[in-house]
Amino acid sequence: MDLQTVIALVSALGAIVAAGIAYASQAHSARSQRAESERQLLRRYREPLVHAAYNLQGRLYRLASSEEVGRLFSAEDAYQRDYYIDNSLYLVAQYLAWTEI
Repeated sequence: MDLQTVIALVSALGAIVAAGIAYASQAHSARSQRAESERQLLRRYREPLVHAAYNLQGRLYRLASSEEVGRLFSAEDAYQRDYYIDNSLYLVAQYLAWTEI
């Protein structure tokens, strides 16, 4: 093999290595951007979802306590009872909406 062939082979190998490094760098950059956008999306929706879950959990806990249910159905104030029921349904809907998003 003569010197020119060796130089051509080394040049071709260098070009292949450079192309491989450029491709790997580009793929890594794309993965990093995708991961960052996923983190931003999670940050955007995590707090409202946690807040909705906490409110629903508190309402379900209060409904599960015997005195709360007894007070609710023995309440003479129909407005208060209706509000409590409507607000409980709102909390369920709010939680389901955030989980769907």
